[in-house]
Amino acid sequence: MSVETEKLVQGLGRRYLGVLALVAALLLVDQAVLQPLLIRLNGFGPVINLAGRQRMLSQRMTKDMLAIARERDAAAHWVAELKESLANWEAVHQGLQSGNAQLQLPGTKNGAIQVQFKKIEPHFTAMKTAVEQELSKDNSDAAALAIMLEHEPHYLNIMDAIVRLFETEAQAQVRSLRLLGLAAILAVLGLMAGLWQIVIKPATDLIRAQMARLTASEERFRLLIERMHDGLAVFTSDGKIRYVNNRFAEILQRDRVDLLDASIQNFTSGKHLQNFLQHLSGVWRMTDSAWELGWELPDHRECVTLAAFGRTQGDTGNEQLSFLIITDITELKSAERELRDARDDLERRVAIRTQELTESNQALAREVAERQSVEERNKQLQSELAHAARVTALGQFATGLAHEINQPLGAITNFAEVLNLTLEQPSPSSDVLKQTAGRIRDAALRAGQIVGRMRNFLKPKPAQRTAVSFNQLVEEVLEICSVEIRMQRVVVENHLSQSAGVQVCVDPIQIQQVLVNLLHNAAQAMSSNTTPRQLRLQSRLQNGEVLIDVEDSGAGFPADMLQSEIVSFRSTKAEGLGMGLAISQSLIAAHQGQFWIQNLQPTGARVGFSLPIAETVS
Repeated sequence: MSVETEKLVQGLGRRYLGVLALVAALLLVDQAVLQPLLIRLNGFGPVINLAGRQRMLSQRMTKDMLAIARERDAAAHWVAELKESLANWEAVHQGLQSGNAQLQLPGTKNGAIQVQFKKIEPHFTAMKTAVEQELSKDNSDAAALAIMLEHEPHYLNIMDAIVRLFETEAQAQVRSLRLLGLAAILAVLGLMAGLWQIVIKPATDLIRAQMARLTASEERFRLLIERMHDGLAVFTSDGKIRYVNNRFAEILQRDRVDLLDASIQNFTSGKHLQNFLQHLSGVWRMTDSAWELGWELPDHRECVTLAAFGRTQGDTGNEQLSFLIITDITELKSAERELRDARDDLERRVAIRTQELTESNQALAREVAERQSVEERNKQLQSELAHAARVTALGQFATGLAHEINQPLGAITNFAEVLNLTLEQPSPSSDVLKQTAGRIRDAALRAGQIVGRMRNFLKPKPAQRTAVSFNQLVEEVLEICSVEIRMQRVVVENHLSQSAGVQVCVDPIQIQQVLVNLLHNAAQAMSSNTTPRQLRLQSRLQNGEVLIDVEDSGAGFPADMLQSEIVSFRSTKAEGLGMGLAISQSLIAAHQGQFWIQNLQPTGARVGFSLPIAETVS
């Protein structure tokens, strides 16, 4: 049963329980409302009868009092009758108002009736008092009889009104009871209609839908079996075929009519018959499994199939049937043989080819070793070439460096003379001696720093990347190139962005070499300028990279150089080797950066590069 059907059945069950609950509620209403009304209605008969009898009793009491006055001889009889009438009259009067179980009087809560009883109460009391006064004396009391005759008409009129009110109330309750009965009948009819609409009809529709789905499912199952790629046969325990699908007949190359009611053993090939019978007996022991089964075709060829047995029941449920599912693997077996032959042939060819590949791999290994050796040599040559470029660059700065170093050396000489003169004095000042010695030390440290920077820049060593401040690298290069810049009368505009002062993971010496090349080229490009020589440095952050541009006011690059790649041994200066830009571009590319050259308008050139910041370097 599907989930939707299960939910529908549960919903019908809840609806049925709801209808039963409503029926139970109607029964409770009948017991709680209708039955008490019927009982009360049945009680109106005695009430109306006794209320009408009250008038008769009042008249009897008047008659008895008259008889006592006229018939002296029978006075005892009339007195006894008067006592009995008074007792009944008084009991009914109280019972009509408050109820009396013995008289089957329920009492009344009707406001109109209670008002009439209040009106009749003075007349009732006066008449009762007159009767009691009559009974308390031996002779007839004319005054009591007069009171009785005075109040009796009023009593009878009011009592008539009370009887009519009781009859009106009874009629109203009869109408109410009829309406309630009609409502109960309509409710029962509504429940019956609701039971049909929300329970019986949906249940009938569900049964019809289930039958339709079952029929459709059986039809789909039949079509599925007829269209399945495997053959299916159903047969009895003695092998008599009851059903085969089209595919089974196609595999055996026979008509379905020829197969029905025939023994399935008759179509198995001789060498597979015994195996077939063994598996057939295994069906009843529930040990069935897939196995190969051969069939004899009409042309006496053999068809090999993969077979599997199973067990099922007949339509009546009393007959045990077997079913056989077969898959034609004749072509597969043929392909298997061909594949086995091809595999053997392939193994022979692979053995031959393996020998050839082994020899080729050995030759390839030798070639790879030679190529690695060449690559190592190229790296070494590139490092030596970079070192030579640094030496060349510093060689071009040699005059300026000599002047830069001579300044602290001359200062040291002068301060030494001052020190000697101070010591020759009779009372040399210790403060002057300390100050002079300090100045000598500062000049020596300055000369040492200049030499140290040059030595670090020239010292050949393997590339080693580390996280350094990009702005600090630029500042150190400006210190190295400061002498040439001053000698070339170049004005430097330093616009290094503080936000661009991030860490970059680079080889500091290689990046400094690139910056030295760019500053040197810019200064040389402006050496023939008659206009102000301006060199502008500008850095910025963009997309996880730090970018720097070096701009000069020189003549710029030739147009053909801008339209082609940067190559070695091509220079814009007559005395240059053309290695600076090529080496710089290769060093930046090795650091996963970009390198570019541009001309400015109206004059000048821009050379720049980018480097990934340390956080983005993998």
